[in-house]
Order: sequence, then structure tokens, then C-alpha cells
Amino acid sequence: MVNIHRTILFPGVQRVDQDVLKVILISLGLAGLNFLLQGNIGITIGTEGWLWYGTIQTASGSVPIHDFQSYDPGRYYWGVLWSYLFGNGIIALRISSGIFQFLGLTFGLLALRRVIRPWWILAIAGLVLAIWMYPRHKYFEPCIAMAAIFFAVRLIESPSHKRHFLSGLFVGLAGFFGINHLLYNFLSFLLLILFVSFKDHEGELKNRLPLYLAGVVTGYSPIFVLMIIVPGFLHSFIERLLYIFTLFRSGYGNIPAPIPWPWVHDYLQISLLQGIRRFATGSFYIFLPLLYVCLAGNILLSKVPWSQRKGLLAAATFIGVMYLHYPFSCGDFPHFTQLMAPHLIALLSLVFVFRISAVVRGSILLFILVISLFLVGTAHPFYKKLTAPDGAFVNYDIAGDRVWIRGYKARLIDAVKQIDSQAVQAAEGLLFVPGWAGLYPILQREAPLRNLYFIFPESDEIQYKMVRQLQDRKVDRVILGDVPFGGLDKLRFRNSYRVLWQHFADNFEPVDVEGLPGNHRLLKRKQAGGRSPG
Repeated sequence: MVNIHRTILFPGVQRVDQDVLKVILISLGLAGLNFLLQGNIGITIGTEGWLWYGTIQTASGSVPIHDFQSYDPGRYYWGVLWSYLFGNGIIALRISSGIFQFLGLTFGLLALRRVIRPWWILAIAGLVLAIWMYPRHKYFEPCIAMAAIFFAVRLIESPSHKRHFLSGLFVGLAGFFGINHLLYNFLSFLLLILFVSFKDHEGELKNRLPLYLAGVVTGYSPIFVLMIIVPGFLHSFIERLLYIFTLFRSGYGNIPAPIPWPWVHDYLQISLLQGIRRFATGSFYIFLPLLYVCLAGNILLSKVPWSQRKGLLAAATFIGVMYLHYPFSCGDFPHFTQLMAPHLIALLSLVFVFRISAVVRGSILLFILVISLFLVGTAHPFYKKLTAPDGAFVNYDIAGDRVWIRGYKARLIDAVKQIDSQAVQAAEGLLFVPGWAGLYPILQREAPLRNLYFIFPESDEIQYKMVRQLQDRKVDRVILGDVPFGGLDKLRFRNSYRVLWQHFADNFEPVDVEGLPGNHRLLKRKQAGGRSPG
């Protein structure tokens, strides 16, 4: 009876409810299938291990940023939330990331539903978005960007006071997961609010802007709570901001990697498939800025009210143009893929907003799908295992979870386990330099230093403090890799951490062991005669 009354009095409500339910089912199916296919394949000891270790530490009571080097706190507390159901293993971490992927896809498809009506086409669009979610420990990035477009288009459709506050609330909460998202989205929504108010409701700006800012503060309140209840967190937070600012001023804002423009490759020295892949990847760096130039021109010149079909086009433009900074900040493959989602939504909205034939639309969508599979699908763990030679992957126990990993990686972990069991006492510490954070949870050890990644340089004062901590915590074994990150010699450990490097040279000696890569070695503290820290 209730459904009949809702249908008669509110005929659009039931259809909206059904649309949301169908979008949820598509997103759930895509995220679930993704996890079933590759949730137990591969492990990245570095960056994924960094997230895993931090989640475990947060679950044990440590505070991100304050107690250990970390991303922003939100992603760790998200992992902790789901650890109560699934545990603290690597598979549990991937389940929590998969749930976040499901939420992100739901927001993205709800936004695209405004211009894509056939459900099978919407499902293909969702597949394209899912393919570009790589690597999996970075699902937070594309999901937050897709949610931003959803909230932006809702604000365009109905710029009410409530939606201005909710938009700000989202921006602040996004910042809890990543300060870069706070910056990108704060500016995007601010410009959007100014532009909408100027175009349609100029007199409302004095009321809407304070509501938006109040929402941002409210959404970012978990950080303020940590500042209040955790002694020293405010200092650590400010120190981190200053450190990031210093890195940007010094040209270390990210691991430097040149933009792979299509003309920088020697195509005669690579295979045809490699050439096509590199040319297509480089072409995106040209196509995306041109896309936003066209979209911005359309928005400025359009006579169609924003609340109609072009609302998504405008929302994707305001959000996507800010996120365009991310792939240009570093030209490596993960930065290229991580935040492609808002640009894909902008492209798809452009295809489906304008009146073109179904054949042309279908051809464009098919082309996007094929390019996605070719460029990114081949990088996913499922494809790599599927196409690997027999025996290349082994089923290995990773802290209680069975995971298919490369044989060489299994041998590395075995070698480290042997070092840990035979050469390191329970009361002693073991340090991995510069970036094998994932080995700490595998060995069920706590990192002896706050730093987990030794890439960008720290001050001499902080390095001397690290030396003293290594002595106090009886760290007598170090597995050291002198790796040139980004191919830059200045980012070798010996150059970016000279105090620590000299301490190891004066107070440690190499030990011959098997199983470590050629650019890594085991160091043992000398019994006597070492120098004291400065």
C-alpha cells in the first residue's frame, strides 16, 4: 500500500530508488569481480606494504603522521574499521579497499546515469572506470575524485544551502583521506560556487560561501579532534606540512619522472606493441588538456541551463581540471592511472551529452574500452598471472594469507625471514632501507624508526636523532638498498641521507647472505670501535 501511495504522490521517487539500486548492483558486481579475480595475487612490498603496516599500527593504537610516516589518517582508520570484521592481513586490507572501490564506482555511475540511459552501456562505462583503478592500494584516489563529481553535479542541479554545506562536508572529509584531495576539491568547489552564483544566483553568494566553508571545517573535524586529544599531533601535522612545502620548493614534490610525451621514445628500438602503448600513453598528456579547453569553452558559451544534461559536463570539468595536476606532477605509470577517473567521466559525459548517432557513440565507447584494456588492463595482477610462464607464480603464505606471488619475491621473503630468525634477537630491531615497509608485518615486527620510506632528504638534525634511536632500540642489523629512485642519483640513500649513510659506514659491516637483490646487502653492527653520532 505504501509503494502505491509513493507511486501516485511521488511518481519520480520509485524510479530514482530503482536507479540507485541498479547502480549499486553494478558497482557491487564490478568491485566483487575485481576482488575475486585478483584479490589474492601479487604484493607490493613497498607502497602497498606501507599502507598495510600503517593500518596495523593504527589498529594497535598508534596515530598516523604522529607515530609513523604515513599517508593522511583517513585511509588507515578506514582499514582499521574493517579489520574488526576481516582481521589485519593483506587480504583484509584488500577487502577494505574493495569496499571503498565499490563506493567510488557507485558515486561515479550515479553521476554518469544523468547522461547514460541504457543500463548495459552504463555497466561498460563502470568497467572502464574499474580498469583504470590501478594500483589497488590507491583506490582512494579515483574514488574520492568520482565522489567529488557526484557532489558537484548535485550542487549544479540544485544549488540549495543544504547542498553547499554537504559539498563542503565532502571536501573536508576527502582531506582526511588525502591533503591533496582537500586542495584540489576545495579550489574546484570554490570556483564552481563562484561561477554558479555569478551566472544564476549572484545575490546568494554571501549566504552560500559561509555554508560551504562551514561544511569544509566540519568534514575536516577528525583532524581537529586528533589535534585536541593526541598530545603532539598538532606539532607533527604542522611539521609534515612544512616538510611537504619544503620538498616542493626544492623540486622534490614527488619522485621526479619525465612526462612520457609521444615524441620522446625511440620507436625503432622497441616492439610494435610497446610502441603503440607508449604512443597512446603519451598522447593522453596532450589530449586531456585539450579536452578541458573544449569543455570550458562549451560551459562559458552554452545557452542551456546547467540543471539539464550539461550539468555533468560542467561538474566533471571543474573537478577534473584540478586533478589534471596529478599526472603531470610525475610522469610514471601509477600517477598516470590513479586519477584518470574524473577525466574519463568528463570524456564520457562529452560523448553522451551531445546528439550523435548511436553507432558513433558505441564506437567511441568500444575504443575507450579497448584502449583501457590495452594500457591498464595488462598491468593488473590477474593479467600478469594469466600470461606468466608456468611456475612464475607460487602460492605463498603472507602472514597467514595465501597469496600468489612471483617466485623471486617469495625467495626474497624467505631470505629475509631466515635473516630475522637466525641473526636478529627478539629484543633487537631490524631496519629496512630505503622502502620495504611491507616486510615488517610479514615478520610481525615494528619498524625501529618513525620513517618507513627513505627517499626524500631529511635534515641532519633529524638524521642524528635517528642514529640515537637506532642505538637505543638495539638495531644491530640493517638491510640496505642504495637505489636511485626515479633513476636519479641524488635520490640514492647515500646522497639523500648522508648522516645515516656515514653512520652505517662507520659502525656497521657487511655480511654475506644469499637471497637479497644485488643492490641490497645485510649490515651488522660492529662490536666496538664505531663512532658516536654528532
